[in-house]
Amino acid sequence: MISLVRKITLMTYILLLSAMGSFAQSISQPVSYVKNLMKKYSPESFFIIDQDDKSPRVFDFEHGGKMSFTNRNDLNAYIRATQFPDIINEINTGVHETTHDFTSIYAYKMLLDKGIKNIGTNNFLCFAPDKNNIITVRVTKIFPSSELNNVIDEKFQTERYANYIYPARPILGTQVNGVYGLLDEFHAYYHGTKAILDLKPFFETEVKQNSTNWILYFKNIYSTYYAYAEFRYFILKYLIYAKENDPEVYERIIENKEFKEAFIKTDKAYAALISDFNLNKTIILKNLKAKGIVVSETDEKLMLDKSFAMTFNETYTFFMEAMKAQEFTDMMTALSSTGIPMVRNDVNLKSVKIQFDATSMVQSFGSVKSITVLGSFNDDVNDSRYMMQPVSPGSAIFEITLKLKPGKYLYKLNVDGILLSDMSSVGSMVSPTPTQYESSKDDGKSAVLMVN
Repeated sequence: MISLVRKITLMTYILLLSAMGSFAQSISQPVSYVKNLMKKYSPESFFIIDQDDKSPRVFDFEHGGKMSFTNRNDLNAYIRATQFPDIINEINTGVHETTHDFTSIYAYKMLLDKGIKNIGTNNFLCFAPDKNNIITVRVTKIFPSSELNNVIDEKFQTERYANYIYPARPILGTQVNGVYGLLDEFHAYYHGTKAILDLKPFFETEVKQNSTNWILYFKNIYSTYYAYAEFRYFILKYLIYAKENDPEVYERIIENKEFKEAFIKTDKAYAALISDFNLNKTIILKNLKAKGIVVSETDEKLMLDKSFAMTFNETYTFFMEAMKAQEFTDMMTALSSTGIPMVRNDVNLKSVKIQFDATSMVQSFGSVKSITVLGSFNDDVNDSRYMMQPVSPGSAIFEITLKLKPGKYLYKLNVDGILLSDMSSVGSMVSPTPTQYESSKDDGKSAVLMVN
């Protein structure tokens, strides 16, 4: 038996085949219609839509941290039209915004699925350059993207610059999450654009072959494909600015291997999309000419008979040429590097050894598998680079040597996924024994580590 949604979809396709550029009847369930289009033609887009729809909205971690998402920001808020071509005009934005929703919530689902029991107050995002490669990224210390207004020339201040960089609203992700928010936009623009690009077979086989319909396809790609060049530029410029003006922020970002992986893979996927589009365009235009449609193209405009689409090629080329400068290519090299040394190359770093005697815990619980140091030097997060190791095989005494700049640091220990929130209760098990403790944001007590 054919489901109601399937019946509606089949009816819609039949109407499309006979359409002269618009529907004679309305689509009664536009969101379901778009989901079916994505499922058939754009598996990557459908994966994001589907997973966002299925994911829980509350994530409660057993030993610390809870995230709740009360507002939905998905297709239901953006797919409102009920007729062709209006419904096509809403797909790019609908997928883009649903991608933002997915990026925010799916990270916590993945963390829970991996068995993470404590996230503290840390913020995470996740990125899916493809549906088989989802990357969870911790947001480290940042500054708002509006600071880039100090260094970005007016020539690069496009409409998206005003919307996302300056004078962007302070509540935007590009301000709250800095460069991580810029990556979030880069990733969302990629998926929104790809959702339309993937509809090429739909336009070839299920709508009337005329200039009006095909210019619709091109308009919806051209409107966002050049966001690739803009956000690539903004992200690199953010990091260049951070390196020169806020080294601590830069170090935290450049040591974040998941951020680097997410950026590089999204960058490659977006660049491949643009290459595919240009190849497809050549084939499409050749076929349209064979059908008698008059085709003309300039740097800024594509015309099919009397219908046209702005291409924004000049803007795209302008940004891409700017990124050939040495400071941009050097930053791309840094982001492409997979090496993330725990020990920074800084002559002022001091070696500090911390030991923890877990003998009593082993006697009580049978074993201790892992101990990780969480402190102000690593944004209070579980990080394998800060995992203590047994002083010898089978030993219950664990140790780690940190390389830190002189200063005051607060830290706690996480033992087998359980945070020791009050370090004063285990102070005798730590060497060197902490001489001070301070109240921490989780109402516990952190040990104080002084590096001279």
